Amino acid sequence: MNTANLVLQKIISSGLLGVSVNASTISRGEIFFALSKDQNKRIEAITKAFSTGACAAVTHSDDAQKISHPAVFFAEDLKPLLKQLLTKFYLPDGVCPTLAAVTGTNGKTSTAWYLAQILQQAGKPCACLGTTGGYVCGRSIPSRLTTPDVCEFYKFLHRAKTAGCQTVVFEYSSHALDQDRLLNPGIQLVTFTNLTPDHLDYHGTMENYFAAKRKLFTAHTLQGVENFAVINCDDNYGKTLLADTGIRRRKVSYGISPNADFCITEHYLSPHGTNFSACWQRQHVEFQTRLLGAPNILNISAACTNALLMGIPLMSLPTIVSQLTAVPGRFETVPNNRGLRIIIDYAHTPDALEKLLLNVRTITPGRVICVFGCGGNRDTNKRKLMGAIAEKYSQLPIVTSDNPRDEDPESIISQILSGMSDRTRALCIPCRRTAIQQALHNAARGDTVVIAGKGHETTQEIRGVFYPFSDREVVAELLEQTV
Repeated sequence: MNTANLVLQKIISSGLLGVSVNASTISRGEIFFALSKDQNKRIEAITKAFSTGACAAVTHSDDAQKISHPAVFFAEDLKPLLKQLLTKFYLPDGVCPTLAAVTGTNGKTSTAWYLAQILQQAGKPCACLGTTGGYVCGRSIPSRLTTPDVCEFYKFLHRAKTAGCQTVVFEYSSHALDQDRLLNPGIQLVTFTNLTPDHLDYHGTMENYFAAKRKLFTAHTLQGVENFAVINCDDNYGKTLLADTGIRRRKVSYGISPNADFCITEHYLSPHGTNFSACWQRQHVEFQTRLLGAPNILNISAACTNALLMGIPLMSLPTIVSQLTAVPGRFETVPNNRGLRIIIDYAHTPDALEKLLLNVRTITPGRVICVFGCGGNRDTNKRKLMGAIAEKYSQLPIVTSDNPRDEDPESIISQILSGMSDRTRALCIPCRRTAIQQALHNAARGDTVVIAGKGHETTQEIRGVFYPFSDREVVAELLEQTV
């Protein structure tokens, strides 16, 4: 038996209650894996993990000379060992629910959310994990990141499987792909929605950003079954993936292109919903949905394409789609008795904001009032672009704070304004609550108030502190005050 297997056997026999790679959030009785490349950071993290309640720790063999703790195990290659342990502990029979991952700049959350609903309504119990948290058979489970760390991911798989879920649909972020955060799980279905500038503070260039996304399509295959790649053929990067000979998956396209496998042939937008027609394997179907906005046509189409590949009959999809509900914070409308349309949306990239405002204009008889900001300690290049877009597509842009983090809110606002040709058209209100209040005060019957950037989020991060803040709750409170 090799060293790694000996270590694994000792760990399993130690009576652990769980596995963690996060020393700050580890629970009592769990074993901690110190994965940092820096030895000093590993040793510091191990000390913290034990103080938090870890029952044992695993670290690199190089640390053996510096650590003499009896509950510390040493191994040369930690990640394969960690993956083995996670599988044995959380999926002891070796059977994992079918995994379906969605990546892209915009539409990941909505596509995953709709696919999970379709499967659930089709009688295939499903779990969903992403930006808005986790859901197992409809039950909400909080999640800190779009794609959690590998231990949290396996804990979620265990919970989903225990609840009888056949499939886990999840968002796979570019950061997580670049870091191989989930240690290359076997994913049968992977979906690409689109790629537009975002996260360039991390990736540096669009080429690096795309390379991170591409990893989902060239690796992560599930052995013994046919693997699929569902790709938006209307997106230029999607076209690149479709032509990529390095992808061994069966490629299935969706979009408005006549060459798409799931081809959107017609669509109609209204203030009350969206209708569209599609063709799949020479069969035509009509869809009607209460969901608003053109982007949802593509998101629903991506979800339907996945469902078809999972064996859901085409003719059952229109009925299911008609019952789909919106993702919290994604083109979410807030009911009111003032004759306004109030929309809360997570749009926080130039492309997402432009598409949001263009769609809002098609269903707004009056003015479009847009409240938005940009996050601090993130890509600064998009700030002036978003300023230009808000000025172009809204009659009244109100620039405010998003999550300023460690930056000065007024400095962020100044950078946003630099993209506007006429700054006098915009209102600048750093306090987000006051900005929303001003938008509602300025709005008249027939207008649409768009509150963009935070969507489902329930906190606002300022100088390392997370303050309670929900756009939805603030709007509801302000509307109640004006009744």
